Parts: sequence; structure tokens; C-alpha cells
Amino acid sequence: MSSSSYYKSILFTIMVLFLASCATKKSSVADKNKSIRVDIVDYSKKYLNKPYQYGGRGPNAFDCSGYTSFIFSKFGFRLEDSSAGQARQGITIKRKEELEIGDLVFFEGRSRNGRVGHVGIVSDIGRRGQFKFIHASTTNGVIITSSHEPYYQDRYLRGGRIIKDIPKPKVVEKQEHAEQYNYAKAQDSIVYKETDEGFIAINSNTGKPLEGEPVVSTEQTSKPVKSKKPEDDKKKKGAEVRQTAIRGSEESLIIPPNRITHKVKPGETLYSISQTHNCSVDHLKKWNPNIVNNVIQAGDELDIYQ
Repeated sequence: MSSSSYYKSILFTIMVLFLASCATKKSSVADKNKSIRVDIVDYSKKYLNKPYQYGGRGPNAFDCSGYTSFIFSKFGFRLEDSSAGQARQGITIKRKEELEIGDLVFFEGRSRNGRVGHVGIVSDIGRRGQFKFIHASTTNGVIITSSHEPYYQDRYLRGGRIIKDIPKPKVVEKQEHAEQYNYAKAQDSIVYKETDEGFIAINSNTGKPLEGEPVVSTEQTSKPVKSKKPEDDKKKKGAEVRQTAIRGSEESLIIPPNRITHKVKPGETLYSISQTHNCSVDHLKKWNPNIVNNVIQAGDELDIYQ
């Protein structure tokens, strides 16, 4: 073998090994992302049958956006408080065939105005773009629903991917941990994962802990943070009021059209009303959170879903 042929053979071998290494890394990242998706779906199923509550953020009751933000927060992802806000996060998935488990799915409300009014998490992928999703419904609480159910099939808008498949290309001259941390921070790819010791900072693209970032104890995360200035508290309260109004307008859109109002007559009880409308007392209390200690009075108006 000539020297030129020998060097060509060596160069070819190096290129093959390099490409194989890149493919292995890419496959490793994809496997980690798939594992996170499976973990998110498995964790979300722990809260099946939890009741719906307007403004509910968990863990005992949820509304639709409160449920998704609660689930994703346990894996270090911070979602907006409203379904419309969550629709603006992550990557938009236009085709149903491209959805994967762990993706968010968005639906319009009863008014059919093209605006996001409901959100869920893809729990299973079927054929021809069909899927199942887990969500907090107004009538049944946290349930799993098929995408081909008419109510949701007609109102489906798009999907959203919070868990990115392939990490963004990095342009880093040096590989010190500090520079990796700064890059991750600049790319807004830092998430915090809960451990037995507390919350640790993780690069969401690589899934690796970030060196130099302190562990935040669970005690620290549970302590309320006081505003330095009184006006900060006013701004925060104002923002919360505005956010509640936004979420209220969205959540109200997903109430199915078969709602009626029952005006309580003298002598009626929750039990007698439940018998009249073929439902349970628990349903009446779920539909009407303002009922306290099972007490109702003549003239009260109760929401009934049939």
C-alpha cells in the first residue's frame, strides 16, 4: 500500500468515527427528551379524577392551565398562567401527525372565535393524527380524552412543544463550566429540577446539571419573597388581577353549551335538587364552589350541567 493510500485510509476511518460519535450524541439527546416526556405523562396521570376548580393551581383541584403549569413545574419548566399565554411558549406544532407525547395541545372555546381557550397534555399517539390528551375539564375534572370526540375535534387549534428535540448549536470558544453556564443562561435554556436536596439548575438542551449554580433548598423555595418597595406589591397585585381576568375569560369559553340555572325554592335541599336533575350532591358542589357546608337558601341560583 502506498503512503498516500495509507493516509487516505486513516482519514476515512477518522471521519467515520467522528460521524458515528455525532449520531450517538444526537441519539442520546433524543432518548433523554423521550424519557422526560414519558415521565411527564406518567406524573400527570397521578392526578386523574382531581376536581375542576376555577383558578385551581393544584394539587387538590385544577383549572386547565393551572393543571399543565403544575405538572411541568415539577420538571423545571415554567409555563404561563393562562392557556393563551402557554400557546405563545415553545415551538408551534401545526400538523397533528407531528405531535408527540408530552406536547401541549390547544383548543378554542365555545364562542369559536379562533382564540385559545383550553389546553391539555398529549398522553398517547394514535394513527392518522389521532391522539389522546389529559386535561382538567370543567365538568369532569382531570380526565383523558380522545381527540376525535366531536366537541374537541371541532375546536382543535394547534400543538405546542415545550421539550425541545434537538439542542441549539453552540458557538463557544472555551469549554469551561462557567462559559457553558453563561451560554445556557443567554439562550434561556436553564430549568430547575426538584431533588431530595432541593432544586438544581439544569441545561434543558443537554439535560446536564450546570456547574457553579448553587442548589436551592426546598425551604428557600417555600418562603415568601417580600417586595423591597410598597409599589412593587401594588404592581404584583395588579398583575394578578389582570391575569385572573384573562384566565377567567378563557376558562369561561370552554363551558359546554348545555348549562342551565336552577333557582332554589323554599324547602329544597341539595339532595332534592340532585334528584330533580339526575346528578349527585358532589356534582352540585363541584359545579358551584360557593356552596359552603352544604347550605343553600331560597333564591340562590345554582349551575347545572346536563
